[in-house]
Amino acid sequence: MKKSMKFLALALAVMLFAGLMACGTKTPATSTDPSSAVTESANPSTEPSATSAKFRIMEGSLAEEEYGIGFRKGDELRDIVNAAMKVLAADGTLAKISDTWFGEDITTIEADAKALDGIKVEAREFVLGLDDSFPPMGYRDSNNEVVGFDIDVAKAVCEKLGWTLKIQPIDWDTNEMELNAGNVDCLWNGMTLTDARKESMSCSDAYMKNKQVVVVMADSTYQTKEDLAGKSLALQTGSSAEEALASAAEFKASLGTVNTFKDNMTCFMDLEQGSSEAVLVDSIVADWYIKTGNVA
Repeated sequence: MKKSMKFLALALAVMLFAGLMACGTKTPATSTDPSSAVTESANPSTEPSATSAKFRIMEGSLAEEEYGIGFRKGDELRDIVNAAMKVLAADGTLAKISDTWFGEDITTIEADAKALDGIKVEAREFVLGLDDSFPPMGYRDSNNEVVGFDIDVAKAVCEKLGWTLKIQPIDWDTNEMELNAGNVDCLWNGMTLTDARKESMSCSDAYMKNKQVVVVMADSTYQTKEDLAGKSLALQTGSSAEEALASAAEFKASLGTVNTFKDNMTCFMDLEQGSSEAVLVDSIVADWYIKTGNVA
């Protein structure tokens, strides 16, 4: 009996010692606070990786361009909006909006803090006409709201002038008809300042540079415009891409087919589906599609 008691006492002592040793060993805690863990996914980059892009811009361009705003011929609104843009350039508002959309200030309009001095401005509704499928200048987001760089700038201009902004989507192929009919006060949506438009409208100063570029699928074998001989090219009807292609007569003649669509979004969908081998489009728009991969 005594031997059994001694054995039991010894066993209890060993168990107690083991328990004390376990308490002295610290086990790393698992935090339930997500902010305590720093991982790459905590702050994902908005830039696509080289392998994630669906589309690719071919080397070179068909035309060098600039964006501006179109008004009815002789309309004093051109001078007022132009002056407001210069003031916004001077106070840093344009640079801030550009940085939000493009990661840097790519605006080109001259800064002048006193541009509105001496200009009489009255409260009014300002109707902006646009193609609402022209990202990142003006397009519909996932909530069906019209957003974009030009929209943010227009809002800032109207706030500066005490105007109420109304955004009016239009058929871009008939944009000047809408303008001259008085349905909109301006055409403001990445509008290229062509000689023809400068002749038929009163245009603002240029506020951004652009190029006409050819976009193909990232995994395609096409490297130069010569590789597209006999192939199909998509572009937006009524856009400056049409004019750029018309000016590149040799390239146009080498193509098999030119597919025209009402907006660039449809052009990129046609490219992705394989019905067109390339898209001729503004570099500003091409960069956005390459960055996001969104075509719908």
